Amino acid sequence: MVRLLILMSGVFLLFNGKAWSQATQAQLQSCLVKAGAGLDPAERDDAKFGCIQKFSESISVERCASIASKMEYTTTEDEIRKFCIFSLKANPTFSQCMNVAKATEYSENGDEIRWQCLRLISPGNSMKECLKVSKDMVMPYNKRRAADFCVSY
Repeated sequence: MVRLLILMSGVFLLFNGKAWSQATQAQLQSCLVKAGAGLDPAERDDAKFGCIQKFSESISVERCASIASKMEYTTTEDEIRKFCIFSLKANPTFSQCMNVAKATEYSENGDEIRWQCLRLISPGNSMKECLKVSKDMVMPYNKRRAADFCVSY
């Protein structure tokens, strides 16, 4: 009897979790649609960023980056891209991190994200991969510092 109750509660949680995920995605989409009705670009971008923050527990890095690419101001776009890497519950992979870094508009933001990408390289990966990221840095000081980091890695 106890085993049956445990099994039934597990099945309930499985279906309830799936339904919650679908409902959450629908709520996120609804929030984004409402955010698009703002009066000016800054208001719309701020409202969309608010949606991402509200659903940061369940949104994926790819979905977050996709929303960022639709912002009207590039400064907001980069701010959201940084949020996608540094603040979501879903931890980015190295390749997701590099894709987001490449999409940034402003050099200093891209370099900031690339530093996080360097931290995501697993110790088993080669120094060659680390040096490739350091060469992708845009700001000269960051290039030198990242190369030094890779050599000591």
